[in-house]
Amino acid sequence: MQKAPTETRFQWNHELYRDFIKFNIDPAWMVSLIQGHIGYFSSTVASDRVDFFLISRRSCLNSGTRYYARGKERQKRENNSHF
Repeated sequence: MQKAPTETRFQWNHELYRDFIKFNIDPAWMVSLIQGHIGYFSSTVASDRVDFFLISRRSCLNSGTRYYARGKERQKRENNSHF
């Protein structure tokens, strides 16, 4: 079974795997650490049940306290990603 690739800007332990990648070690030995949140709630709208899901992940490129790591980077990428 092949693992799906992880975007390195959200993979907090990517630097630890630099040598694994350099020596072509099987990615099955690597576990990606991602900081994020999954939220769920349901509500009723016009007598219909509606389910809401929020999936977010935090970029490791601009880590720090939330007051200094919000918004967009100079390259116009979000520091945090929400789906």
